[in-house]
Amino acid sequence: MKIEGAQPGRNSTEITLPRPDGMSMTLRVTALPLGFWSQVQEWIPFPRPPQKGFARGKDRELERDEEGRPIAAFDWQDSKYITEREYVGRLHNILCVAEALSDDPKVSFNVKPKRNRMREYVEAIMKEFEDFGFSDGDFGRLLKAVLFASRVTPERIGGAREDFLSGKDKAPSDTNPSESETDAPNST
Repeated sequence: MKIEGAQPGRNSTEITLPRPDGMSMTLRVTALPLGFWSQVQEWIPFPRPPQKGFARGKDRELERDEEGRPIAAFDWQDSKYITEREYVGRLHNILCVAEALSDDPKVSFNVKPKRNRMREYVEAIMKEFEDFGFSDGDFGRLLKAVLFASRVTPERIGGAREDFLSGKDKAPSDTNPSESETDAPNST
């Protein structure tokens, strides 16, 4: 693709995290490539909740789909399902942060991707983050930087939703950041 007057590339931002020794480290976080989130969900899919029978209407009759098959009912409150869903969500976040850090020449991981064993690969990356001493707070700040670099902020999502619902075709303005964006890392 070529766009006159524009250079190809993805946005990036820097984030500084404090370290236990009193020093700090600055990391470059690059926007996730288009479609990356869909790939992540294919590589490590969310679990399905356990089936707990079939859906029933007010008259207690089985509800059926267009082809006459009974519609399954699922136990969305199953504790094993909830635990696994939260864990898979954590793995998705780990993989997104690792991808966003992949352009930072100061960052490398010891583990290499394993074909058809993506969950094992991401679990190994998670262990490397843990072994290095990243806290939940550090990781939360990294995730926020990934979203900022990828231009996925609540304001932009809300604005895009409103534009979509109102039929407008314009993108949210980039010239006047909201207050929450001014707290975010500096874009480079």
